[in-house]
Amino acid sequence: MLKRILREPLLHFLLLGALVFAAYGVLNPEASRVRDNVIRVSAGTVERLSDAWRKQWQRVPTESELAGLVEGHIREEVLYREALAMGLDRDDVVIRRRLAQKMDFLTEDLAERSKPTDSQLREFFAANTSLFSEPAQITFSHVYFNSDERGAAALEQAKQLAARLRSGEADDPAALGDRFLLERDLGPVSKVAVAASFGREFAAALFALPTGEWSDPIPSGFGLHLVRISEHRDERIPAFDEVRGDVLDRYAAREREAIDEAVYQRLRARYEITVEAPNEAAGHS
Repeated sequence: MLKRILREPLLHFLLLGALVFAAYGVLNPEASRVRDNVIRVSAGTVERLSDAWRKQWQRVPTESELAGLVEGHIREEVLYREALAMGLDRDDVVIRRRLAQKMDFLTEDLAERSKPTDSQLREFFAANTSLFSEPAQITFSHVYFNSDERGAAALEQAKQLAARLRSGEADDPAALGDRFLLERDLGPVSKVAVAASFGREFAAALFALPTGEWSDPIPSGFGLHLVRISEHRDERIPAFDEVRGDVLDRYAAREREAIDEAVYQRLRARYEITVEAPNEAAGHS
């Protein structure tokens, strides 16, 4: 049992996260708001500034240009520290959101450090097959009758053509009926897709039809339709190898969510939190 727990990726993430946050606390103690009079521009920082310039301008900066970059970095650092010392970062919505976003990115980076094994992915797939199931689909042809143009005669005319189609008297359904904005032959499509184009009642009626027979007139939001289903595909669970990429994406998303929440709860536990009711807040104003 203990060995299994120690192999859990989430535990690894939490331990790694704890180390990162501990290091951050050492390097950035609460006293960081006290003005620090030492600014050290490391060789790595100078190299980073030079590389950024080179990527933008496609050449190495001159000595004077590099000196200007370094001075710009120093200026930014001086103003940044003075702003912190004055508390200008407090109650700034943009800064708050940006820093919170960077914390989110930190936990996302932790999630990316571990890749799931094949067995983990297969276990996730087996436990969440509903996420990967392919819905039932149909392929169908239809002949459209414009009720607005044909008026009350549309239903009877549709019924007559349905009888002719079933008896084989009408050989070319594509040449019959009225012009329609969608294709006459559609599919394979799911019930959701049919409902999006024709309406839910029309979709329900289509998926209840047998294969290979012309239907009675079926109403939609456009008018009347004679429909022939050429293929029914039942809902299916694809094989793992067919959807491996999707499984990996969903697994990674679940892990990121779990890690984000675990790290947040760990951080939240450090604070004593009180929330005033609106009437209490109003009373203090």
